[in-house]
Amino acid sequence: MELADALRTNLQAENRSFGKASIPIPARQEEWGELKKDILGPDHRPETLARRLFELLERNHDYAMATGVSCFFVRTLHNLGTALLERHVLGSADMSRFGIMIERALIWEPANPYCWMLWAEWFKVQNRRDAHEATLREMLRLFPSDLHARVELALLLISRGNACWDEAEHHLRNAMDQDPNGSHSCVVMARLLVLRRRSTEAKAMLAKFLERHPDNAAVQESLDRLQDRSYPETAAAAFGDAWNDEIQERAAHQDSPISLPGALQELLRRGHLAGEFSRARIAMARGLDAPTDLIRRESLKGDPLAGFYSQWLMPEETPESPPHAWAWKACRYWQASASPDDWRHLATHFPEAAPETEFLRALATPGGGGDPIGYGNNGAGRAVDAFMREAQERLVGASPRERDELAGAVMACAAVDARDVLWESAD
Repeated sequence: MELADALRTNLQAENRSFGKASIPIPARQEEWGELKKDILGPDHRPETLARRLFELLERNHDYAMATGVSCFFVRTLHNLGTALLERHVLGSADMSRFGIMIERALIWEPANPYCWMLWAEWFKVQNRRDAHEATLREMLRLFPSDLHARVELALLLISRGNACWDEAEHHLRNAMDQDPNGSHSCVVMARLLVLRRRSTEAKAMLAKFLERHPDNAAVQESLDRLQDRSYPETAAAAFGDAWNDEIQERAAHQDSPISLPGALQELLRRGHLAGEFSRARIAMARGLDAPTDLIRRESLKGDPLAGFYSQWLMPEETPESPPHAWAWKACRYWQASASPDDWRHLATHFPEAAPETEFLRALATPGGGGDPIGYGNNGAGRAVDAFMREAQERLVGASPRERDELAGAVMACAAVDARDVLWESAD
């Protein structure tokens, strides 16, 4: 909350500097449409398109600073910026400026998954795999139901080699459980199963999907290729080479390396913690051990995210939580099957996390979750509020395992502020 208050104060000061008589006007819809048409067309130089986009973005950002209305800036960046990044190779100066625009958008709307995915794509086209992976993992912490991020992470893990395939399969199965009618996760899972020499399982899965959706062309094509023995049987052929060649070619066109902002170190740290946590949970479910060295080190320093991860994985070995670590302490309450009075006591000590605490209390109550719970829906928004509103519908009739998963997702989502990743860049 301190970070949010500081950000709000800075924005208010900037707003006052414009004065009522000089509030800028956002870019006109006609300018937006003309630039989009040119981005999608074949006859314009990337540097010219980037310059025009940045001009629109600066005007829309000035308007946001003057009025507090960020939608023109953020939507223009997401729609036109995504199209530009997908269709054109930008030079290093333009890529650096593009990255600054993404960071601005995330500071304005830290709970906007489209901004986070654009950041992930920005790293991807520069072949910065660690940063790409860390951004996708942070997305899944903030937006546990984001299937696009989950499948993208699975694809990245597959490309890293068979040591990462257990986790990739875990994420794909999670995506298929969330959306049994989603064909993309089904097709990617089939490719992974073939790579793992489980073609019979892949055929059965595709055939079962087609029983429900007989007109799905993508799944039918995958099944036909598998039955014709024309399916790729190496990771490079199935996923990697074409994608990697394109990324490498884009990176080769950069005239100098893109410098990484200092705030990226926090993003990478969170990504490493999340990866270690994910792999450890998968291993534990199979009765195996997995390294948790980073989680242990960071929790001993009092880091609230690492402390939550440690408490979830190793409750007997985790130190007491510091006063500011709500998720860490809430996890202890959850594991101890705390009483309703205990949850109310926790809410009084963490008033800023009262909605999350009430959600966990409802989850922990047998048959709980039927009554609506009020979650914030202010302009800045919080990712955890959006997830709790969505999860509310799943509480009634949820199994103990499902309730455990929902509780863990809420605690992870609220463990640390998304803005902290970008705060250094905002100074």
